[in-house]
Amino acid sequence: MQNILEEKGFISSFEIELRRKDDSHIHCLLSGSLDRGSSGTEDTIHFLVKDIEQKKLIENQIAQTDKLASIGQLSAGIAHEINNPLGIILGYAQLLIRDENIESERYADLKIIEKHTKNCRSVVEDLLNFARSSQTEKEAIKIHEAIDEVLNFIQHHSELSNIEIEKEYDTNIPPLLLDEKKIKQVLMNLIMNAKHAVGKSGAIRLSTAYNRSTRQVSIKIADTGCGIEKK
Repeated sequence: MQNILEEKGFISSFEIELRRKDDSHIHCLLSGSLDRGSSGTEDTIHFLVKDIEQKKLIENQIAQTDKLASIGQLSAGIAHEINNPLGIILGYAQLLIRDENIESERYADLKIIEKHTKNCRSVVEDLLNFARSSQTEKEAIKIHEAIDEVLNFIQHHSELSNIEIEKEYDTNIPPLLLDEKKIKQVLMNLIMNAKHAVGKSGAIRLSTAYNRSTRQVSIKIADTGCGIEKK
């Protein structure tokens, strides 16, 4: 940086990472100019530092969302491949169950196969419904319905019996123009993170708010977990 200043007399939007007093880091853009002093006076450097931490966070969130979208597409493909053989297994099991001459012990075994195959198909169908929610095009959705669908999916396929779910929704929120698939993937990631932070017992609180003047909607997901350990 010093060499650039001496050569060009200025630097523009030079990305740096600064350390705060609490040892945390912050991303910034540094711009500056070199004011060469006249004979007998010292050179002066003027700096302008711009905080871009929020921009970095948004960029990371977008990258994570794209990653989750790819995982969702892969999961949908796998689900389709699993669904077909499950249908065949279920069909043959039900066909054998209808046999009037079937032995009672074999009948009981087939009923177990039928039950668990149906459970597997239910999981696959939920995964497919979640993955195919929409194309990349945005559409008007009700955000509370999207949150509840994700929450119901997690409750159905994950252990939440000892975790209290608290909801505080702002009913004034209008339909939002969003990519439904991506917003659900973000919500899924945040709620699952909260679940892991809480552990076997605790509480997860979901709240929304609408600012009429700025037309901005905020979604907050909080938990009673211990948080991230400082390093």
